[in-house]
Amino acid sequence: MQPAKLIKLLYVQVLIGLALGITVGHYWPEFGAALKPLGDAFVKLVKMMIAPIVFCTIVSGITSLNDSREIGKTLLKSMGLFYALTILALLTGLAAVFLMQPGAGMHIDPAHLEWAGVAVMKKAYRLYQERGYRTRLLSAATRNHMHWSEFIGGNVVVTLTHSWQKRFNRSAIAVMPRMNTPVDDRIVQSLQTHFEEFRRAYDPEGMGAKDFDAFGATRRTLRSFIEGYHELVAMIRDFMIEDPDR
Repeated sequence: MQPAKLIKLLYVQVLIGLALGITVGHYWPEFGAALKPLGDAFVKLVKMMIAPIVFCTIVSGITSLNDSREIGKTLLKSMGLFYALTILALLTGLAAVFLMQPGAGMHIDPAHLEWAGVAVMKKAYRLYQERGYRTRLLSAATRNHMHWSEFIGGNVVVTLTHSWQKRFNRSAIAVMPRMNTPVDDRIVQSLQTHFEEFRRAYDPEGMGAKDFDAFGATRRTLRSFIEGYHELVAMIRDFMIEDPDR
């Protein structure tokens, strides 16, 4: 097949787009991160078009059939094809897991994963104290009790939702200073061995300023803060100015 005709094939264009995305993300991560709004807009556009396309296709197919018995046969075939493809997809996923065995060879205690954020926070706090930084660290997105209990005694800001506050009030966790107690070296070494992202976050020289700005955790945190701000503004607006259309 000629290259000009090959380029016009949809799956070829998709593969080219994937290759370009991987290349840009690998060699120019900051530029790739800046393109995220375009990717989000494209995905939302595709999702928006799925429902009307499926609806119009079904209606068009049914109206083209004159015999009611043919309509019933078509629906039965469609349902059979749907279930067959669903089962095939499940079997394909199970086969892939069985053959590729993702996660095999990591040999890491799952409990160590809970210490990742705690270790980075304590390391950053120690560096702030040593270098005399006046800025206080902020702990957010609580996922386990250590995101509160391990930071007791430190000059940090810990944001807790109401549900987590009730959990802590009902818990038997001793309230005692732990901020200056280092995380077990075995846990830190285990995390460094298996997770590159942890090494980048834990090592003081793991990221430059641009790398930190493009870091996934940084962007997710900032986006969640901005989203929370907009939700608060919307709540205050609805309280102060009643929506006439409701």
